[in-house]
Amino acid sequence: ADLYFVVNDGGSTLNAIQIDASENGKVKLPNDLQYLEFGAGGDGIIYSYQDDFWIQNVTQDQDIKFRVNDGGVHTDALFIQGSTARVGIGTTSPSAKLHVAEGFAYIYQTDGVGKLELRDSRASYDAEISQRSDGRISLATRAGTYGSNGSIEILDSGNVGIGTTSPGALFTVRKDGTQASSVSTTYQIQTVSN
Repeated sequence: ADLYFVVNDGGSTLNAIQIDASENGKVKLPNDLQYLEFGAGGDGIIYSYQDDFWIQNVTQDQDIKFRVNDGGVHTDALFIQGSTARVGIGTTSPSAKLHVAEGFAYIYQTDGVGKLELRDSRASYDAEISQRSDGRISLATRAGTYGSNGSIEILDSGNVGIGTTSPGALFTVRKDGTQASSVSTTYQIQTVSN
């Protein structure tokens, strides 16, 4: 049978803590907005509410750190700066909304295109850097589609195309389906007909 710790707050009873015998003695806080409080001054709390899990720093402008033991060395793996709401990975002094230091960020999409999307505050202008399935890298604007006027394509061969997904020279520019110019391996700009 489960074990419950029941409290009575002004006449109403509440199952405050449950130890679930059927789940190897799992300890549960079975109600929304029940929380674990940490620190002498109630500095931080952990709780569940409407199926979301919350980790909250209660003390104003104080930081939240996720620390790991890396070969015997305690390292701050993820740092949230309380005074600025900036996130640091590999740094405790993030200088931007997300600051990755001492390494690199790896974006990997298992079922589509891996991409980095940039958007301004108006949400009407986007830029996108993406790794395409055929190996090329695309830099595109929101108005453009891949291989059209709004994109720059870089092939793994080193060829670069504007307005085309398959540049045949080191640098190829296409407009409205016609090749306007290209750069040969001697790096001279030439006008060519299609």
